Amino acid sequence: MKKNTYKTKMYKVFKKYQEVPEMYATKHMPLNLTIPPNFRMLCALLDVKPTQVINDFMAIVSSSYQVNFPIEANKAAVEYLLKCEYGKRYFYKEDIAVMLSELEAVRVVTETMDKSNSTEMNLFFCFKHMQAQTWFKTWYTKNKRKKTISVLNEY
Repeated sequence: MKKNTYKTKMYKVFKKYQEVPEMYATKHMPLNLTIPPNFRMLCALLDVKPTQVINDFMAIVSSSYQVNFPIEANKAAVEYLLKCEYGKRYFYKEDIAVMLSELEAVRVVTETMDKSNSTEMNLFFCFKHMQAQTWFKTWYTKNKRKKTISVLNEY
């Protein structure tokens, strides 16, 4: 009886991506922020903690699958990020817009997987872990940088 070598090979490939490497995982960072008084007062009036506003913005702009915000909020966050010109020494505005749309595409696919069985979900999360690493490496190496990809650990 011939062993199914395809299944064995695929198992080895997927096993590598079952867990998210720490470098690509959610990172809890203690932050020491200076909160302007007007922002603090606005937060008090709106009954929302400054940390909640910051966490929501990060989730919205990165198209995190953990939250459901109106599409207008995502568009506004993306527009804000682009207008501030973060990353302009490495990327054109259009490149950053593509990066953000790719993150949004992953969120949309994640939402479609909600009703999948556990085997399908395991395979999907392996794919998602692999895709995240490939996505970052592709964009990071698009421009010649002096630092290695391990720079991600600093952020």
